[in-house]
Amino acid sequence: MMLAGIVATVVALVALVGVAAWTFNTHSPAGTEASSKPGEASTHVAVSVPTVLILDASGSMDQADAPGPRIDAAKAAALGLVDALPDGATLGLETYGMGTGTTEPEHDAGCQDVQRVIALGTLNRGEMRAHIDGLHASGYTPIGLALDRAAAQLPADDSAQAIVLVSDGEDTCDSAPCDRTTQIKRSHPNLAISTVGFKTDGPASDQLKCIATATGGIFVQAANASQLAARLIATQNPGQAQTSLTSSGIGDIELGAKVADIRTKHSDFPDAGTTGRVTVVWRDYDYDFADGTLDAIRPRNGGRTIDGLTVGSPLSKAIELYGEPLSTTPSNGGTTTVTYDANPNTDAAYQMVIDGYTSTGTNNAPNGTVKTIILCRCKPQSVPASKPTVLSPTSNNLVYIKAKSGDTWCMITSSEVDCGARYTDPPELYGQPANGFRFRADGTSEWVVGDFGLVEWQQIAHATYTAIGWTIDSAASGLTFTNDDTGHRVFVSPGRVERVGP
Repeated sequence: MMLAGIVATVVALVALVGVAAWTFNTHSPAGTEASSKPGEASTHVAVSVPTVLILDASGSMDQADAPGPRIDAAKAAALGLVDALPDGATLGLETYGMGTGTTEPEHDAGCQDVQRVIALGTLNRGEMRAHIDGLHASGYTPIGLALDRAAAQLPADDSAQAIVLVSDGEDTCDSAPCDRTTQIKRSHPNLAISTVGFKTDGPASDQLKCIATATGGIFVQAANASQLAARLIATQNPGQAQTSLTSSGIGDIELGAKVADIRTKHSDFPDAGTTGRVTVVWRDYDYDFADGTLDAIRPRNGGRTIDGLTVGSPLSKAIELYGEPLSTTPSNGGTTTVTYDANPNTDAAYQMVIDGYTSTGTNNAPNGTVKTIILCRCKPQSVPASKPTVLSPTSNNLVYIKAKSGDTWCMITSSEVDCGARYTDPPELYGQPANGFRFRADGTSEWVVGDFGLVEWQQIAHATYTAIGWTIDSAASGLTFTNDDTGHRVFVSPGRVERVGP
């Protein structure tokens, strides 16, 4: 549910440790963490290096699509880092964007608005928590200046040190952060800067990736709070991250790459023909090419994603990270192949073979255990859907529906959807657990307490419906509402509430 995403971000904190802290657990050449149980990701942080954490507090971090405000997800992740670091760790906190707004007259001041919240020093958890709690989103994004000032706190020598930057966009002050990173590296040769792009793509992702690549750090993207949590965790073990399937590839090899380009980076990568389908075996992975273009990556050890999903993981974890399956197909041997969206901006998908798949497990969500994972350009193409059933509104232009399971009931208006259920671990409002969730056409949402009163509900089947500007997809796992004008979408069930898609 929505709260679960934010709580998961607390674990993200450890992710920040990614560049700041290094674990010394041994792991196999294939990248499987030796100290973890099957299906579990290690979150142990043993030793840290001096680290400055930079949190983006620009105006865009106030958008409520994490779900909830992005700044809340980032703060939860930062609080998790504070709890995960070892006693005696050296940590500083910096932010930008809190001192101004985003109007044009505020531009010059906003581009100097970098605040040293806590100077680099021995970790004081209480002090750090208090300052993180007080962060709020408001202004511009001076990434280049923030990196300069963070580096100025670190020793100008060859000692191991780190900067971790969490941002939801690119620099808005024309400060050429990638070029400045190269200059910083000259005076701090063993500095690694890792960047976490929260809901970024295009130029913003390219800029954050450039910053990390220039210093030997890690760049990861996250599309929701659960991914932010997991991918921050991934940065704590760079070696394992390099051998895990990301949303685009593995290491520096990406789907869509030409075999010749891969061989330029890795001279020992086998040659492959440029026509037809060819499979190349290299370093415990099968690489499938279609006419010389990389089409799929198949780990021979069963597979592991950057989010820690691996052989033995429960299917519920995949749903938490990637949303509802794009397709589900029964396979030979009693298994089921399930496909998830790996990157909303490309044709990349995670295709998983699931043991013991059932469509209605706990909280009416699918159940099963991950057996294998591959990354492929195999996102199902949309097919023409049957015409949805039209739900007629009442005389006051309202539609009242109840899920087939009877555990979720919703009132629909042209501008919002209000759903009641006995939610799992909802927030408390006015001294009692919230029993309603409100999702608006503009993508904003909130928890509420209320009573629909005496209402005549229409109980709907597992099918697609349309009602006064909304499309409703009803399935055993829950209800998905999409606003037809804005495209904003939310999934609702008693056990999970999550913003999905745009």
